[in-house]
Amino acid sequence: MSKKIAKHIQKKFDTDIASELGLSGRQRINVAFKIDQNGDITEVTAITKYKELKLEAEDVIGKLPKMKPGKQHDKNVSVVYSQ
Repeated sequence: MSKKIAKHIQKKFDTDIASELGLSGRQRINVAFKIDQNGDITEVTAITKYKELKLEAEDVIGKLPKMKPGKQHDKNVSVVYSQ
């Protein structure tokens, strides 16, 4: 799952934003989100020093495709994911 999420981010993230901010190299962006009982991505939050990168990260994660929800005792449950 982590590899698929990373691939999605690599495809969709606008790296020109960092260049426009005069940044070079890798920038750390911590992201957390919830996969709800229906498999939808909700409650996306990103933490970074730069507001523009935060907004882009939240937007890209929010566009993840529907996923399989977590299961507990044969019931769908929400799962928090962070990277």
